[in-house]
Amino acid sequence: MNKNKHAIVQGIVIGRKNLIEFIVVAILLAFGVNLIAGHIFALTIISPLVTILVGAVLCFGSMLYLAASLFGRRVESRTYEAFLIYNKKKNEIIPVPRYEFSEDICEYLQGAFMENPALKTLWEKEALKDLSIPDQINNKRKYCKSVQILSEAAEYFVLDRLSMHLDDYFNDQSFKKEKLKEYGRHDVPEVLLTNRFLNMFSRPMEERSAFVDDTFREKILPGEVIGAYNPDGTIYEKFSLVLPKKSVVRRPKDNKIEIETEKLKISIAVRFDGYSAGLPCGFEENYMGINDFRNTNGYQLNIDIQVLMKLKALFTRTGWEYYHWVDSFLNKIEDDISKDAFLNRISWETTYTLLQCINRKRAKI
Repeated sequence: MNKNKHAIVQGIVIGRKNLIEFIVVAILLAFGVNLIAGHIFALTIISPLVTILVGAVLCFGSMLYLAASLFGRRVESRTYEAFLIYNKKKNEIIPVPRYEFSEDICEYLQGAFMENPALKTLWEKEALKDLSIPDQINNKRKYCKSVQILSEAAEYFVLDRLSMHLDDYFNDQSFKKEKLKEYGRHDVPEVLLTNRFLNMFSRPMEERSAFVDDTFREKILPGEVIGAYNPDGTIYEKFSLVLPKKSVVRRPKDNKIEIETEKLKISIAVRFDGYSAGLPCGFEENYMGINDFRNTNGYQLNIDIQVLMKLKALFTRTGWEYYHWVDSFLNKIEDDISKDAFLNRISWETTYTLLQCINRKRAKI
């Protein structure tokens, strides 16, 4: 995989460095045009009014082109296509080996259902196999509660990976701590309240009966607990986002989270429209060992990440090292989520070709 294809921030920094060159070229071009126009006007070949009009058009056109070159790509968007395999008969997600997204979603559901039986009741009452149910109030159909539960689990996966990535990235002596702030549970209540997995898994251990014993042991052996996983499936994971100071984390609408900093605005959105995942031929049968295709569905989830550069950021020279985490995070999240990245990692096309060759050879014996 080309690790530079997501270098959004790096591209912004390079573009900012080219700003001076653009300005110098524009000034020289304007000066040259002025000299030429002056000589043409002196020859009285063209009337003064026409000269002014032509000059205005040239200047305006040049300004538009320059503005488009500098600011035309202020927004960069990435969409990562993930997938989940669902067993309709058992009403459960089937974990895909070596695919972190699928494996973790299954663990999240198990842990949440164990700790919050009401959530499991919703999952069973409005099962994913139905996908949509009648909405008596608006006289139309709406997605079942299981769709929202899966969307929140997928969002939590992205946020958890972002939390770990930021912690690792800024765990370096070169970064000045006074320029950073750690945003914890109490700093993002709006996000927590609307994502049941984030709210549940990051709640302090002393407030959860499943971890009372662990909390008592922690009092004897002091030290911060980053994560704890009980044999029954319940999960505790510390949540924090280490970001440049003056950053704001908000939820502008359902299934979307926005992180606004002084230079950039990053939006993360999860979309589950009930579309088929379009898994490659032979994958379910040979890799997953699934033979009951009538009771199995592969669903597609899209994770949209948008990076918006603020206009004033183009004129700032310092502090960009505090934003390069965006590029490395995009590469990381693609490795963990993307269906294509997963299939490439396990070399599925090559593997399936070999399986077909082996099966043909066996059929001739």
